[in-house]
Amino acid sequence: MSGLPAPPHILAAAERDYQVTRQALAGLIQTTRELLAEFPTEVEAVAELWLILLGHDRRTAAMLAATAIIQLTNNQPPTPSTASGPGS
Repeated sequence: MSGLPAPPHILAAAERDYQVTRQALAGLIQTTRELLAEFPTEVEAVAELWLILLGHDRRTAAMLAATAIIQLTNNQPPTPSTASGPGS
């Protein structure tokens, strides 16, 4: 994290793709639930999901990952380690 704002072209792409990516993520969550039901361990489900993501181009996979991390962060209460921010 550079502390600098994202370049305008990256911000424009994120704004353009975020809602579509959220919808794709919702579908991927359903696929993940199915994988968790199918495989005996989380590690096997992770490996299978990883293979699925490797089938996407890097830009799409990175946007999916960024969107998922933001959604996870927004849906969980802050913990002492994250509430104070980096470098505390």
